[in-house]
Amino acid sequence: MPTKTTRPQRKKARNTSPKRTRKRPGPVAPAGERLAYRVREVAELLGRDVSTVYQIIRVGQLRYGRLPGGTMFVSRAALLEYLDGSGDAA
Repeated sequence: MPTKTTRPQRKKARNTSPKRTRKRPGPVAPAGERLAYRVREVAELLGRDVSTVYQIIRVGQLRYGRLPGGTMFVSRAALLEYLDGSGDAA
């Protein structure tokens, strides 16, 4: 009967990747105030239809941004800027 040969044991690889650090928290809004709104939420705040808000964005009266998934958002600062410039009171 042939004899069993044993393989030399491998050393476990050490994790050489850098330690994961926690992300720093972003700016914090005062209680009840949000930093950004979705288009639908802006429409509700302004008492307008969603399509009207898209039109306001399209003509450049209201600044917006996009999230990585493509969702449009309007910052609180941009909304206040629009309200100051348009004479619109919500």
